[in-house]
Amino acid sequence: MKLVNSDSTMSDQSVTNDYSQELQEFVLKQKKKAYTKVSMTKARMVKKVPLYYRISDTEWEIYKQPEISISEMRVDQNRLPELYILTRDKAEAAQEAQAIVNQHIQAKLKEGDVESVREGLVVIADELLDEPRSGTYKEAEKSVILVMRAFSRKQDILGQIISISCKDYTTALHSVNVMALMLGFCNFVGYNWQKTIQFSMAALLHDVGKTLIPKKILAAPRKLTNEEFNAIKRHPCLGAQILMNNGITDQRVVQAATEHHEKVNGTGYPKSIKDVSLVGQLVGIIDIYEALTNNDRPYRRAMPPKDALRILVEESNKGAFVYGLVDRFIESLCDPRM
Repeated sequence: MKLVNSDSTMSDQSVTNDYSQELQEFVLKQKKKAYTKVSMTKARMVKKVPLYYRISDTEWEIYKQPEISISEMRVDQNRLPELYILTRDKAEAAQEAQAIVNQHIQAKLKEGDVESVREGLVVIADELLDEPRSGTYKEAEKSVILVMRAFSRKQDILGQIISISCKDYTTALHSVNVMALMLGFCNFVGYNWQKTIQFSMAALLHDVGKTLIPKKILAAPRKLTNEEFNAIKRHPCLGAQILMNNGITDQRVVQAATEHHEKVNGTGYPKSIKDVSLVGQLVGIIDIYEALTNNDRPYRRAMPPKDALRILVEESNKGAFVYGLVDRFIESLCDPRM
């Protein structure tokens, strides 16, 4: 009769059970990754891609077939379930939503409804930051061009976009404001059409790296710890990686994402370089001004513009930026069109 080591058998069984549980958890995680929740606003806009609803932890069923919109279905628009798209369809859905929003922006620009225009631009920026691909980039470029054309006809529109107050301060809203300030600066100094678009897109995407920073850090209602601030300081390098990995290789756009916290006196981050590009410095200046004059942190109240500009001048006097660049930005803000 062969004796069996019961302890060994139990141990092996435990390992098998642990492995089985880990495998189940891995499969569940992969299934969840395959689907991405979408907002009701976006769900109502997308037509090309199918929508799904969740029936259990591991099962989803189709709710809307491709090439049909929810508005064309006989369903109660006010009682929609939580809806999802396949993660592989995210880029296509984002581009489709942006195209619809651009039509909305164009119509609202003609009507002079600046608040709706700003809301549309925030949606465009949100989709671009969430899914920075060539398609969403091109749609965002169209948004910039729409605003540029409107600015040539109604030259106070940028100032109106920036001045609209908003309780919910997000990275997308910050990016839109930085883009609008950049567009105004480019027009003030007389940059050509192509350079203005590139600098404006650089401004719109400068904080794309923050999409990989935990939201609890970005929205912390208190001063950040050293560990949290070090995590935040990674976003320029993360941003450059995101852009390059997604085929967005425009030099100025990548430079702005990488260098907007660098200083020409070597006191910036993430690499403390001194050879900082023009677009990196400009986005950096505008980024500081916009953040200081808005409630970017719950614990910090917005500064009056003159106080924010005083800080920029002090930084410039310390050699943080090329001589005269802050002065030119201040002059652009004093332009009656802003």
